[in-house]
Amino acid sequence: MRSKNWIKRIIYFQERKVYNFYTILGFALFVGGIRTIEEVMLAQRRYYHIDILNNCVFYLLMVFAYTLVVAISSKTDWKKVINAVLIGVFLGIFPPIIDVFVYGLGNFKYSYFVGLPGIKELLFFNYTRGFPVGEGIVLWSTIIFSAYYIHIKTSSYKRSLLGGLGVYVIILLISGMFIPTIASVTAKSIPMRIPSMLVTSIFQLIPVIVFYLILNPQIFANLIKRRLHCLPFVLLTFMGGAVSGGINPFTIFIASMVFYAGLVTLVQNDFFDKEEDSLSGRYSYVTGQDVLFFNTTYLIFVFLLYNVKSMVFLPLILLYIVSVLYNYDFYRAKRFFPANYKIEGIWGLGSFLAGIFSQKSFVFTPEIIVFSFLIFGGWSLVSSFKDYKDIEADKAVGNQTGYIILMKTGLSLKQAHRIVSTVILLCFAVPAIWLFFKNVHILVCVLFPLITIPPLWYVLSQRPCTSTVRNVLVVITIYLFLLLLVVISIYQNNPLPR
Repeated sequence: MRSKNWIKRIIYFQERKVYNFYTILGFALFVGGIRTIEEVMLAQRRYYHIDILNNCVFYLLMVFAYTLVVAISSKTDWKKVINAVLIGVFLGIFPPIIDVFVYGLGNFKYSYFVGLPGIKELLFFNYTRGFPVGEGIVLWSTIIFSAYYIHIKTSSYKRSLLGGLGVYVIILLISGMFIPTIASVTAKSIPMRIPSMLVTSIFQLIPVIVFYLILNPQIFANLIKRRLHCLPFVLLTFMGGAVSGGINPFTIFIASMVFYAGLVTLVQNDFFDKEEDSLSGRYSYVTGQDVLFFNTTYLIFVFLLYNVKSMVFLPLILLYIVSVLYNYDFYRAKRFFPANYKIEGIWGLGSFLAGIFSQKSFVFTPEIIVFSFLIFGGWSLVSSFKDYKDIEADKAVGNQTGYIILMKTGLSLKQAHRIVSTVILLCFAVPAIWLFFKNVHILVCVLFPLITIPPLWYVLSQRPCTSTVRNVLVVITIYLFLLLLVVISIYQNNPLPR
């Protein structure tokens, strides 16, 4: 009875701690780091730096996976559960200590298993496939602890059993059968030679983000609603890949990274724009801890990609840097003209370059260099339309948007918007003109501008509100998608010289 009370006291004190993502990150780094040192000393395993990073990502995933299952099963606030879950994750430092006594110094190993599990893998006891006795004992202890915690909260044996089963399934999917297997297959399909462990780490980080969004449905709903802000940059990434060698599986992954970079920027924007948003009648549920989570997970992705023999990490880290400069109070480029629009231009350019750098080999031909400058300049101008819905709020906080600058010269909002709309339409006419100088069928040259430019003119002529900006984004996204199809057709038949 005393032992149970002792465990309950630990759980009680852990739950009282205020949730802080630094604590979660610190635990993942600590347990991952200690586990690495123990395996080097006791299992005498040779480690590479990507293996060390994988240990830390693995434990970060374990924290959020356990938290999701236990929070749902126990109907407890996840920010309380997560501090209690750290107890179970901390047990990860003990397997090497147990196994060195069972097997002897250097006579055991740990690894993921690829493929379908056998009986021993299902029981987490298979010495030859990376599950020595110590690992199995600690994994089962974690499952039992999770079930016990759920029982403390609910007094329900059914919920405890289902919660324990959920944790068991999570461990099985993370350790083998799913994530390592999919990662192994994916690594072989990528044109570049990327270590399977690096791909595994990437695949482990993705569910961390998914679990966090499930735990925070309001943030998830808001990001889904605003996803249109990210899609044009995804299409620009595909366009970069299309003109420099073709869209391959790695290009698709990099495009998803650009999309996630956009989500990270939206989270930053929601947090630092609370004053402007409240004046416009919009309220954000984002906290500083949410910003920290999204920033950190994105930077882990970039650091993982740094280990790929490619420059692809460079435009991705550039997107993050300019987002910080745009949103954070210490610089707040959003408030100053023309820095606000030049950062938008860098977002367009960075997305395009990410697609180019996703190729195994590429050459910056004069044509690609011209494309790069046009995208930078064009998106710097086109991005001004997003300020159409926030005129009064921008005036109140002193943001120097294109509309505010034009209106300070004595123009009305209607006149200012006419100028902005004209500039945007001219920017989107440039690719249509370019088609006439390429070996493209005359019907494409005629139909492309006829299908895309009039709808853009129509949505730009609507009144200043959120729905207008959304409609403009929809039309721009459709425009870029159709242009991408044309670009793919051009460069598949007539690729740029190498």
